[in-house]
Amino acid sequence: MLGIVTLVMMIITSVFVYVVNSAMLIEYGINNEVEYYDSYNKVDATLSIIIREENTDPLFLQGLETYMGVSITDTGNGVYEISDGYSETKTMKSYFSVTTGGINTYDSFLQYTGREPGFSLNPLITAEKMMSNYMVDLQEASFPAANPADPNATFAETMTYVQYLVTQGYFVQRTPSQLTGQSNPTVNGFWYISGNVTIPDRRNLTVQEGYILVVNGNLEMGQRSTFTGTVIVSGNFTMDGASNRYETIRGTIYAGGNFLSDAQLNLGTVDRPTFIFAKNDITINKQTRYYAYFLSNRFLVVNSASISITGGIYATTSAYSLNVSANPSLTEAQLPGYKVTQSIRSGSGGFSIIHTSPQPG
Repeated sequence: MLGIVTLVMMIITSVFVYVVNSAMLIEYGINNEVEYYDSYNKVDATLSIIIREENTDPLFLQGLETYMGVSITDTGNGVYEISDGYSETKTMKSYFSVTTGGINTYDSFLQYTGREPGFSLNPLITAEKMMSNYMVDLQEASFPAANPADPNATFAETMTYVQYLVTQGYFVQRTPSQLTGQSNPTVNGFWYISGNVTIPDRRNLTVQEGYILVVNGNLEMGQRSTFTGTVIVSGNFTMDGASNRYETIRGTIYAGGNFLSDAQLNLGTVDRPTFIFAKNDITINKQTRYYAYFLSNRFLVVNSASISITGGIYATTSAYSLNVSANPSLTEAQLPGYKVTQSIRSGSGGFSIIHTSPQPG
């Protein structure tokens, strides 16, 4: 009886969210987006019910699938896909797995280039999962007395968590101008900035070793600029470019939106590869080279840009001129120093589940 009541309450919550979103969209005249939000909420509510009920029995999943009007498919290796089509060509998807262990990121993908014949990325490995599990690493190592970070958190939920860390004195809140107004913008602590940040042309942004910058918004680097360090942005990371000049990124970037480079890029070194994790798309417009790892939904190459890297590209891509070489120097033990998690974990509690948030696929 309790399970039925919970199921009904979850469905009512989903319908309420859908109605609110639909009303907002109609008000702004964006009616074609209603189906997107409807599909997102159906998949999200289905996943929430499974987590709440702590039940993956096939009969339960079959009944839930019928009631919610979604598809729940066992893709193999204990990974399930929840999906719902919201147009003739587009599908909203979420993945989950009940597990007592985690997913080793080096063994699962970082030891590969992603271009090997037969390579298949585990659908539970996403930019968002890499970000949320890095936050678990950060909290356990730097703020052990704080409330635990959630390995299944979204980018939006992580922004809320960092705001909590601000109230506890672990992070310091700064304004965009407090960073961009510096002659050489430097982050020398655990900084949280609410709002878009645009680094002016000819200025370099440095996040000092041992610290991290969190931006609840977009981050744009001006022309003739260099980024060094670790950053989490809830929106887009953009690298502007100047003609006939290489810009530099040496660090780790987590973007809740897109990564866009309009610059010729020098990336990492053998001693410090660059890692770029974007929830949506990575778009490269010009020549990009050296040591780097890219993880995103799609990897897009514009204007026949030359890509020649040592590392890996893990995304759907239509580019055929990618030159990606294996990096035998990378080891699992190096990942924490690069601000990259070694393991994607399940949530706490008796029902250990790893899941992704709904995403168009």
